[in-house]
Amino acid sequence: MSNLNNLEVINMQDILNNMNLSEEDYRLYEDMIGNLEKIASENLRKNKIVNIPNIGNIRKNPVKEAIKSQYATFRIARKYMTKEEYKDHVRSSINLIKETEDKKEKDKIRFRKIKAQNKNKYETLFSNLGKSYAEMYIYSIYLMNEVPFDNEWEEHYKSLKY
Repeated sequence: MSNLNNLEVINMQDILNNMNLSEEDYRLYEDMIGNLEKIASENLRKNKIVNIPNIGNIRKNPVKEAIKSQYATFRIARKYMTKEEYKDHVRSSINLIKETEDKKEKDKIRFRKIKAQNKNKYETLFSNLGKSYAEMYIYSIYLMNEVPFDNEWEEHYKSLKY
């Protein structure tokens, strides 16, 4: 408890006062910092990643957010289940949430790789037809599945071709 008494709290006004700024510069810095805080909080509410210089990236954990959204169903389930059934239900729900979030992350990474591999085509479509069309082009490639090689079909194709 004695460590809490020695805790020094410094806020934005203290830092700006220590900088010995003119009145105009003080207001300018205060507005800039306020706007940065506002933008960061808005992006965090939208579950986006916020990059803060010299500190790093801040983001909400999507798994924790999904678990919080399930809280009401967990509460109702608790009323009608035994303790062991409830524990199993919560564990399975959390594992399912984690799997879906992992799949979303892998899909995002795959989509970005496809976009990087088709960068020139994406940029030409973007400049000529717009972002929506370019994104749909990349998405159509993303939806394609690799067809495994079948020697029988290859022979049939060659017989038709020649």
